[in-house]
Amino acid sequence: MIKYNDSKTEVMLVYSKHVGVEPAPYFLTVGDADIRPVSTVRSLGVILDSHLTMDAQQSPAVTTYLT
Repeated sequence: MIKYNDSKTEVMLVYSKHVGVEPAPYFLTVGDADIRPVSTVRSLGVILDSHLTMDAQQSPAVTTYLT
């Protein structure tokens, strides 16, 4: 049986920004927790956004480098 930590579970829907329509709001239920979608997730030090553009990853890296 797989055990999940409800407080650390995230869900993100990846979709094309060129379609022009954002997906309808949704949530998932894991255990007793309702998991709301997020616009970015971090896994193993890599930040991904829902369009897979790497904008979220580049901004902190450039800010750190320039300061």
